[in-house]
Amino acid sequence: MLKTLSSYEVMWQSYYQAATAPGGHRAPMSGKYPFYVLLEAQGAEPESDSARFMRVLSRLMEEGVIADAVLPRSETERHALWAIRENFEHILAGHPTYLYDVSLPLREMESYGRAVVAEFETRWPNGRCLLFGHIADGNLHLFLQPEDAAATHADADQVVYQALDGRNGSVSAEHGIGTEKKAWLAACRSPQEIAVMRTLKQALDPQGLLNRGRVFDL
Repeated sequence: MLKTLSSYEVMWQSYYQAATAPGGHRAPMSGKYPFYVLLEAQGAEPESDSARFMRVLSRLMEEGVIADAVLPRSETERHALWAIRENFEHILAGHPTYLYDVSLPLREMESYGRAVVAEFETRWPNGRCLLFGHIADGNLHLFLQPEDAAATHADADQVVYQALDGRNGSVSAEHGIGTEKKAWLAACRSPQEIAVMRTLKQALDPQGLLNRGRVFDL
């Protein structure tokens, strides 16, 4: 099945529960599990591919790797499942939210998530820390909603980025450094790497006209 794997998205319990809370998406299964996976495998031979998928799914359920599963029977049902992952506007509505995307090795994902949630809950016990992402390529998204008027963006940055220390991660995944992450670039790049980046920037854009102020200042 690995040869036909086309999607593998993971949602932490916190995100799934927020996405399927009243006013959100219909919950296709219980919200009691620690993780939820959206998995798709697309091959060139539908019948044999489907049979192989079911064999793998059955074996994993027998082994206890998977606790429950939902198989869509139509495109409508498939889109409804993907909407839980992709349509999160109702989660953000009315809640000041700090959004992040970080990257780190798969083996570090769970411990990183635990560290971030633990620190978040210590600082803001009345808030929500929601995690989900493209786990297969090491990309994790976080929504931090402190629900505390005294909380600042810098405070949230500390919670998210300091937990990357020692985990061979990066403060950015698919959305780049831009201006918001400039102060944290050194947390995931060595002085030598940053020097090379500056050299390349100077060579390609000596007047600093392109993306002025992004990543770092010349």
